[in-house]
Amino acid sequence: MIIKILLTIFLYSLSLSAYSLGSSVFKSITDEVFFTQRLPSLISDQASQRVIKDNFTLGIQSFTPVGKVATFADIKSMAFIITDEADKKAFNEIIKVFESDISLIDSQKLSKTASDFALIAQRYGLNKVAALSCLKCADALLASKGFEYSLKSFQTSSHKQIYKRVLSKRTKPTDMKRYISQQIKSQNLGRVSKLLKHEESSLAFFLSIPTLKGDEAKSFKELYNSIVSLSTINGKVDLFSTKNPHKFWLMANEVQSVNEIKSLTRLLNQASKDMRLSNSTAKDSFLKIMSRKIKTVKNEKLKAKLEANYKQLSSTNCYF
Repeated sequence: MIIKILLTIFLYSLSLSAYSLGSSVFKSITDEVFFTQRLPSLISDQASQRVIKDNFTLGIQSFTPVGKVATFADIKSMAFIITDEADKKAFNEIIKVFESDISLIDSQKLSKTASDFALIAQRYGLNKVAALSCLKCADALLASKGFEYSLKSFQTSSHKQIYKRVLSKRTKPTDMKRYISQQIKSQNLGRVSKLLKHEESSLAFFLSIPTLKGDEAKSFKELYNSIVSLSTINGKVDLFSTKNPHKFWLMANEVQSVNEIKSLTRLLNQASKDMRLSNSTAKDSFLKIMSRKIKTVKNEKLKAKLEANYKQLSSTNCYF
């Protein structure tokens, strides 16, 4: 019995040494030692662990040339393409964390670094390999735990198609903004006056939907048309109208299946119809239709979840 106890202590001490003796955060992430040993000791919540793992692994992939194994030198060398001063500061802090000893990092620093890295990777990455979400909008619970952004692997072939063919060619924010401006003008969608950093890739994705090909193209194009319809007043389309403010185009980048696309399109089409009949705004009609549908749900557990989503949508400025 004593031997078993001693053996257990010995094995435990070996597992600690894997990340406590001079191993950098970056090396332990690429070796996955960080996720299996250090991360669980810092954060017990599995959803939070998943965000951290996805943000780091997908972020590193974004900065790594296709077909090459990620190195710290590859990541560090990306500093020269970062032009925004706030992004430069955030990137320098990320590098410091990656260089630091794995045993010295704490949960608060970890959450902030993971969020900042997700945003930087999406704006400047060589390969756009994931969709970026603002967790204030997508997951209030994770946002309350200190996470601001998350990267998620593509769930539809249309996301893969657009991100690979269009978005990955724009490795600088200035290139992405230029593409966005060109598409807004060519599609006669109004004029954008303010665009937050985390919204750039979502808007670029939405504006690329008309070029889609393949099995999912029809569903995505119907979603695109429903959002354009909600942006039309007196025959004039303005995706960024101050009198009819909404950001439903963010949702196009967040859907994860054809069924989700179709359900969202039906909801938006009903909101568009109500908007015209009641002479209201896209926001008011959308929330009215959503509220009406929630009242018809019989499953109490599902109803509670939908009510929470409704409260989050109506209380935050994510989509309006």
